[in-house]
This record gives sequence, C-alpha cells and structure tokens, in this order.
Amino acid sequence: MSEKHLKGAKVTAWIAFNPRHGLLGPYWFQDGRGKTVTVNSERYCEIINKFNTKLGQTFTVHQRSRMWFQEDGATPHTAHDSLALLKELFGSRVISFGTTHEWAPHSPDLNPLDFWFWGASKGEVYANKPTTLDQLKQSVEAYAANVTAETYRKFVENFCLRIKACLNRRGAHIEHVHFKKFA
Repeated sequence: MSEKHLKGAKVTAWIAFNPRHGLLGPYWFQDGRGKTVTVNSERYCEIINKFNTKLGQTFTVHQRSRMWFQEDGATPHTAHDSLALLKELFGSRVISFGTTHEWAPHSPDLNPLDFWFWGASKGEVYANKPTTLDQLKQSVEAYAANVTAETYRKFVENFCLRIKACLNRRGAHIEHVHFKKFA
C-alpha cells in the first residue's frame, strides 16, 4: 500500500474515545474560513471547550465525574493554560505530562487513538482518493461514524492487554510485543 497526499494540503483533527460510547469528534483545527491552522495551546483549549460542550450534551454529570482525560506530552497539551483548563474540567482525572498522573514515557504503545484509530482509518480514508480538504474531512468523519460496537469491544480488550504488558515490563517499550489484530 502506498501513501497518498493531497499535494501538501493538510487537516488536523482531534478525536476522543470513550469505551462505552465510542468516538467523539473529530474536531478540526481550522480558522473561521475552514483553513487548517497550527495547533497551539490557545487553539487546543478551543477544541477542549467544544469537546466539553459535547460531553455536557451527551453524558450526565455523574457519568462525566467518572471520566478520565488522557493525552500525550505535546507542548500545546502541556502548556499552563491547557493543563489549567483540563484540571478545571476533569479535576485530578487527567493523565498527562505535568499532572499528578504522569503520561507513560512510551505513549504510542498506550494511546488508544495512536495504536488503533489513525492507522486503521488511513486505508479507508484514502480509498476514495479525496482531492479536496473537504472530501478528506468527510472521509475521516464517515470512517469514525461507521466504527462498529464489535470493533470497540475488541479494541478495549486489546487496550487492556497493552496495559498489562506495560506493567509486566515495568514501563518498558511494548512495541515489539505481539497483540492480536482486531480491526
């Protein structure tokens, strides 16, 4: 399989995953005209606020009080304003660099969207050969909307195996540990 690019044009999406409810998003990093913008802490906070609004529409206060927020150590995610907002919304239930619950040093091994969604979606997203950014966004949105409950179940099962493997290896890399394919 060869990788196809839209001649340098890009979109940047943020998606969340909830084991019981699936994917939430995508949320696009773009300006008012729909043009892709660089991710910085201000724009990241805008996305988190949009996400929080959706959480309020989708989940009860009790459900939200039991949710954890996990992210990697990217600079916009760990900026003071970003962490302050996350702590305001999720209290101590934030897993990130610079919080009480530090992010694992080998994050791609444990980041659900990194080890599953983005890789699994790529073939489907590019199958119809999108030629515009709008087509690319629509393709990502369609893929996310059509992930089955069975895929989520298998994904969560695989995620639990990854966590156990990481614990058994005392935090060492697990990228070479073989896990059952599920997508």
